[in-house]
Formats: sequence, C-alpha cells, structure tokens
Amino acid sequence: MCLGGRGALRRQLAHRPQRVRRARPGPACGPTTTGEGTGHGRDPPRETNLRPGLVRQFGPQYAGAALSAVEQVRLLGRAETDAALRAFFADPGHGRFHGASIVPMGDPKDGSAVVAYHAVDAAPDFKCTIRTISDALTRSEPVIFIDDFIGLGASTISILDAMLGLADTQQLHEERPGPLDPTVIERLLGRPVAFLFTAGLDQGRVELPAQALERGFVDPVCSFTRCRLNFPA
Repeated sequence: MCLGGRGALRRQLAHRPQRVRRARPGPACGPTTTGEGTGHGRDPPRETNLRPGLVRQFGPQYAGAALSAVEQVRLLGRAETDAALRAFFADPGHGRFHGASIVPMGDPKDGSAVVAYHAVDAAPDFKCTIRTISDALTRSEPVIFIDDFIGLGASTISILDAMLGLADTQQLHEERPGPLDPTVIERLLGRPVAFLFTAGLDQGRVELPAQALERGFVDPVCSFTRCRLNFPA
C-alpha cells in the first residue's frame, strides 16, 4: 500500500520535535537554559549551590551574616510537626493530654491550619483528634493549640486576647478571630491547655505561659523543638 511520496514524508519529519539542548552551567547559580530532564538513561540531576549568588547581593560587610542566615534556613513540614508532637507526648508530665483536641492557633486562613493537618499522622497514636475551637469546646477533653513557630509569643498572645474578648496588648495590627461566647471562654479556661509549636525560641517558652496565666489559664504548657540561631556579631 502506498503511503505517499517523499515530499509528504519530508513534511511529516519537519514537524518532529527537536531534541532539547543540554543545559549550560551559569557562572554561579547553576544551569541557565532548559536541560533534558531525567529518566530513561538521561543524565541525573545535578545539585545547584545557590549560596554564592544569594550572598553576593549583600555588601562585603554583611556577607558573613548573610551566609550564616542562608545556612540556617529550616523548612518546617510534616515530618517536623510529627516529631514535635511525639516529643511532646514523650514527656511524662504531658500524659494528661492524651485524648486531647488538637486545635489550629487562629483562623482557617492561617498557617496553623496546615500545621494541624500535618499532625494527623501522629495524633491517633495518642488518641488525639484535630478539631476546630468551637467543636473542641463542646467536649470535655484537654486542648492542644498547634502552630508552626513561636518567637517571643506576641502573635499567639494577640490571638488569645481576641478569643477572650480582651484589649489587644500586642498591637500587631493583624486580623484576628472574634471573641468567644462567655460560656465557651469559661469552658476553655477550666481545662488543661497546651501550646505546641513545631519550632521556637526559649523566650517564647517562658513568656507565653506567663501571659496565659495572667489571662486565667490554669497551668498552661508550652512545648516546641528549640532552634539555635548563631549569627556573627
């Protein structure tokens, strides 16, 4: 059977996609053109060192601090939240929180909602359940508020002020949830409450429980994995 002449064949071949060129490395930040990709016997991906290019944006007097900052970047994801929750329950003093409601610290739009989602792996091991604050306070179990990071605790304190219907003592000018109903506030203050963060600084571990005590919480707990930040002077 005839499939057409050479002219038709040439037209078909002319529309075949061309082979993608191999990427050429740039001066400091790795490939600058599209590479071939990986798989099917192609070259494996190469590691790209972004540090020199990032640090070069700063003056020489800031290069040391910039490099230190880049080297200490930490990505807080699902594994880190899982580890923080397991470390929390490894403390014998936290046994009373078994079966607690794990509640995002803030509104659904806040990053704490993602952190609460990351906690679903470890939560069943300790009979805990992820719930909203309104759902959690219809029950009698302890509450574990969860978030990604605590520095000095100002953001969390601001949220607590809003929930309890108090004046904003932190003046962060951020959108916060509305106050809870007085009967709901009473139920919140009358049960064990913990504040669990994926990571944080020691200042927050001291400041947040002290501020929570002033607002009527009974023996609040603050827990996280400590971050060590050592920037040059």
